[in-house]
Amino acid sequence: MSPLSGEPLISSDIKAMPLGSVNKQVWTAEFPETASFEREEETLRDTSIVSDPRFGQAMRVTLPAGRWSGDGNGDHGLINFPKLDRNVTEATMDYYLRFDPNFDWSWGGKLPGLMGVAPGVNPIEPHKGSQTDQGWSARRMWLTNASYGSVKPSMANNMVTYFYWPGRNSRIAENVWWQDGPSRVELERGQWHHVRQHVRMNTPGQSDGVLREWVDGELVLERTNAEFRVDPSVEVTNISWNIFRGGNTADWRGSRDSWVDFADIKVVEGPPA
Repeated sequence: MSPLSGEPLISSDIKAMPLGSVNKQVWTAEFPETASFEREEETLRDTSIVSDPRFGQAMRVTLPAGRWSGDGNGDHGLINFPKLDRNVTEATMDYYLRFDPNFDWSWGGKLPGLMGVAPGVNPIEPHKGSQTDQGWSARRMWLTNASYGSVKPSMANNMVTYFYWPGRNSRIAENVWWQDGPSRVELERGQWHHVRQHVRMNTPGQSDGVLREWVDGELVLERTNAEFRVDPSVEVTNISWNIFRGGNTADWRGSRDSWVDFADIKVVEGPPA
């Protein structure tokens, strides 16, 4: 994929973070606006900065065996909401991710994407499983045949954008399948994948928003009638930096410790180029 050309919307850089475990002090040195997030200390327990020959450093999030997002203990991955340097109506997010060579896909889990809320609204609101007119979120998610029968048993996983939007009359977000049909997207263990997401807010009252996804240079999702907002004050405001197993039941637990690495994270204003 071509390099992003817009004005940067995040000034933080994981290459500036010290190697080793990440705690609240280390995290908020790069993302000070997240200091008031009440679950921050416990949700950072599984995050570390590791050396990587390709990128120099990567952020590693470990998903412990037997743990899932709703088990009540907090240390099951990472839930955080770094704020963009400014709110915009159009943005593109880039990062590389790598699942460990022995990764347990279990039932599925969440990966980071863009999101937005109205001024003064807690960014966790569009993630709580209740309809809200005050925000939207477009995290990514991997799913397996164990959780969704439409995933072929021969495929280890299928990718979706897990989309909460104002008209969604369900406590469960919409699964927007990447390249839906006979050639759904499957990610591989042990190799870096380059993922890119582009969102453009709709005109309030119209379904003219844009949601696009690319993986390793291939356009795999394009929706041009998306409704991100009914309130014009809702824009692209945060990264939904969510990495965990789940799902809302213990069925999503993994049978062994697994990790996911992230590197070269960028968000810019506007379209990719």
